[in-house]
Amino acid sequence: MELESIKSFIKIAELNNMTLAAEELNMSPSALSSMLQKLEKELGYSLFDRSVKGMKLTPNGKYFLEWAHKNKAFKDRLMADIDRSAHSVGRIRIGTMINSDTLYIMLSAFLERHPDIQIELYDEKAILDNYLMSDLDAFLIPKEDMQGQPGIKMAVRTSLLVMMHDKNPLASREQLTLDDLKEAGFVFTAHNGRLDWTYDYCINHGFEPDVRFVCEEFDDKLDILARSDAVAIGYNTMRLLRAQMRKIKAIPLLTEEAVKMEFWFVWRKKPLNPLMDQLSAFALEFDQKGREYFIRD
Repeated sequence: MELESIKSFIKIAELNNMTLAAEELNMSPSALSSMLQKLEKELGYSLFDRSVKGMKLTPNGKYFLEWAHKNKAFKDRLMADIDRSAHSVGRIRIGTMINSDTLYIMLSAFLERHPDIQIELYDEKAILDNYLMSDLDAFLIPKEDMQGQPGIKMAVRTSLLVMMHDKNPLASREQLTLDDLKEAGFVFTAHNGRLDWTYDYCINHGFEPDVRFVCEEFDDKLDILARSDAVAIGYNTMRLLRAQMRKIKAIPLLTEEAVKMEFWFVWRKKPLNPLMDQLSAFALEFDQKGREYFIRD
């Protein structure tokens, strides 16, 4: 999710008018409309009710506006801190495919304490286009992908995706609902005899999925998706980097509200970058003393 998309959404919400917002942003209405549609597709739900009288925020849109104001403030502050570290002693590369207010707060506080260190953030597009995960020093990932790496927990809100082979008949859709998946066979991972959280999500939303395959690892799930017409529900994280390499498509799943997930900010056991010793120590202190200790007025 790009910061420019968040800024544009905030402007549309302030004016309730696409044309006026486009004028203030020095964009064409069609370009701004396309940006908004892309954002809604990424989130998996509509942000505005559109009518001849103008644009009105949906309930999800009101929640996202509150989140967007906080997110923009934290990210702007972090970018300003990064700009001030031009004369740095070195840099730390961090990959994050999901927005986290907590991560921005922590990094901004870290740069206050270590202004001579430069932070580089890589989002989903930058990672896919330019970097392998092995080039990064730290990541924001789901707990099941930690593989024994040290880290701290960070709660985030995210949207859901339906993953399938790009030849699946549903792969041409721009977005999906659970009702669209009634005839689909599902693949789930299982741990200690229990299906993963996506099965519980379906059941809790009144949808009983057709359990076609069960496996132990996410990579096994990708192999099944690549060789069958099965589908799986996932979320927008670095694991999709591995999925895209196998011609597996991810389509937004429409949900009533953003999904709360538990992610972890992790780093390597033996960091290749010596500056990670300082960031990892700070992250542990941040986690132990509480977030409020580090938030500036």
